[in-house]
Amino acid sequence: GTATIGIVCDTWTYDEEITFDTSASLMEEVLVDDTDLPEIIWEGHDLAETFELTDDMFDAEGNFTSSINIDITAKAAIKSLVVKVSSDNADFTTAYSEIMALEEDLCAPTASNTILKMMGYPTDAAGATSTRLKFASQAELLKSYEGTHSFEISVMDINGAESTATLTIKYGQ
Repeated sequence: GTATIGIVCDTWTYDEEITFDTSASLMEEVLVDDTDLPEIIWEGHDLAETFELTDDMFDAEGNFTSSINIDITAKAAIKSLVVKVSSDNADFTTAYSEIMALEEDLCAPTASNTILKMMGYPTDAAGATSTRLKFASQAELLKSYEGTHSFEISVMDINGAESTATLTIKYGQ
């Protein structure tokens, strides 16, 4: 659109120099359309609800038989994909932090590709428009510690569009 800028002077100044900062950019905030926001989806599940991890989801050998795949899609290239882990069980967060940081940007990870793959995280999220987090890889770790464990997932694309969702998994009492 167009805009008209006017200045109203209520007082007068004589014999004083008035300096304007012309280096400052007076840009209007650009509001992102909701349809342009990245999507964080677990197909067939509502991320707003807590997922109950139960013993019958594991076979006789202790292998997890379900999937916990979080799909992330963005209209523009992904700039940052942060996973922040928390739990009401301090032993879980201690065990997790011995493997990798409790807060990790998967687009600029501090963990090795081997650790990322072991944890079910992508190694090629930066610049992609879609990726998947495979939390089933962490099922054995999740089952080892009773409590409610949360994974806050925040994704931002190169245009600044950002979405956040939390995967909450409960095991035991």
